[in-house]
Amino acid sequence: MQIHGNHSWVRPLLRGSLLGLLLALAVEILHVVAGPNFHAVLPGRVYRSAQPGERQLERLIGRHGIRTVINLRGECEDDPWYHREKETAARLGVRFVDVGLWASLPPDRDEMRHFVKTLYETEYPILIHCQQGGDRTGLASALVLLLLTDAGLDEAKGQLSLRFGHYAYGRAAVMDRYLAAYERWLRKAGLAHSPAHLRRWIDQVYTVFDCLE
Repeated sequence: MQIHGNHSWVRPLLRGSLLGLLLALAVEILHVVAGPNFHAVLPGRVYRSAQPGERQLERLIGRHGIRTVINLRGECEDDPWYHREKETAARLGVRFVDVGLWASLPPDRDEMRHFVKTLYETEYPILIHCQQGGDRTGLASALVLLLLTDAGLDEAKGQLSLRFGHYAYGRAAVMDRYLAAYERWLRKAGLAHSPAHLRRWIDQVYTVFDCLE
């Protein structure tokens, strides 16, 4: 005799699981697109975010012990947010560093040199941010992994992804082309990635035209 079990609970369970996943996805999208887009690149050492407001910056500094803020939007003397951020950092004894990058233009070599120099000379933990926290911050976070850890290029490229609000097929694809240019140089030179090779490429080899190939 065949016994048929009652599986009426399966469909509601699957429906509830799917709804939960969709809800979690919606929350994450809001966090990235309309929220702080805050993530740890190297827990305890390097964090990334969208442009923080004054109160949010205070909370991040207090919660994570931030000692350096790297602003990838460059000097914006005409914008109130810029002065508020600098004043908040100064009031809390945190170093504030400007690095001028633009999401739709090839990174300037001198600015990238300045960024790398800051990584090696500043006090940690650090917070890196641009406006939305996806494009310029994504490239900077990828460089953090390549310069400060033994991560490879594939792992570092994960910092430039939809997960963090970066779309690789629009104008901001120039951020991806920066890493691609470095990868081409390594192949032509018969080298494997290392922090020393990347520093040499940034300091001596790279030009903005490399991102136009």
